[in-house]
Amino acid sequence: MGRNSTHMTIVHRDIKSSNILIDKNELNLYLTDFGVALTLPQILTEKDFVQIGTIRYMAPELLEGVISHTREALCSVDMYALALVMWEIITQCDVYPTTGKIHNIR
Repeated sequence: MGRNSTHMTIVHRDIKSSNILIDKNELNLYLTDFGVALTLPQILTEKDFVQIGTIRYMAPELLEGVISHTREALCSVDMYALALVMWEIITQCDVYPTTGKIHNIR
């Protein structure tokens, strides 16, 4: 799904179900919409890691504004979003109820 060693330096920052295309014949998944993606060196040179992406799929540390500028922490925000997408695929349910806290964040 685009997470091999050649892509590990890219932080997508907006992984969500609508940004994943499925090739049903080959059972391949393709990550799309790299509009807000940055390379790890670009992010590491920024003073602050800008909160960008879809709130519903954002890692809690992004919502709280506390994230360390390490490779592992920055890549983990994409892994968190991917885990939410996988939850939706497996359970066929939204991670957050429609009346939940996530809808109150503005």
